[in-house]
Amino acid sequence: LCNAEELAALHARASNWFVERGQVDEALDHALAAGDVEGAAQIVEQNRKVVLIDDQWQNLARWLDRLPAEVKQQRTELLLAQAWILWARLDLELFPSILEALEEALAREGASDPVQGEIDFFRGYLAYFQALGPQAEEYYASATQRIPETYHTARWEAELHYALARHMNGRGEMAVDRLTDLLRSRRVSRNHSRSRLWAGLCFIHLLEGDLP
Repeated sequence: LCNAEELAALHARASNWFVERGQVDEALDHALAAGDVEGAAQIVEQNRKVVLIDDQWQNLARWLDRLPAEVKQQRTELLLAQAWILWARLDLELFPSILEALEEALAREGASDPVQGEIDFFRGYLAYFQALGPQAEEYYASATQRIPETYHTARWEAELHYALARHMNGRGEMAVDRLTDLLRSRRVSRNHSRSRLWAGLCFIHLLEGDLP
């Protein structure tokens, strides 16, 4: 029989084994069984972009539900993960509190350019739905400059909403040209990203009454 310390060590080894094989749910099972909340948080952080790129935000939501609230409120990557879940669910009510917590986390940890770009995207998203067009456009412009194209979901959503903000601010032709150029290029490789840009283009034409 194993004592508690030995059992925790076995769970930790099992968690690492599953991490190496990309089996996140099983890795979390064993990390939490080992009492390693820090390790479990890192597993979610390391995999959040992968599932978002694959449009599997439900998996991210499930993983976050398994972590203690105090951990999720202290770590920048986990706060960003929560913001993406709110975005996917169109739940704007909790956005201000998440952004406030992100500001506090950034004051402690600092931010890389991509992280700052994600935060600017969410600031722009909130401003857009508050009909604050100039602020939304400014935030989205920053997001498109800071988020790399390899982070498909965040970058192309930023481009889409940047176009919508430009339209809101009376620059519809510029918005259409930008989306059209992106769709004609090979830069947007994933079908679900392309479909969103197409939908944005259709939406702008619809708002303009340009049905043909």
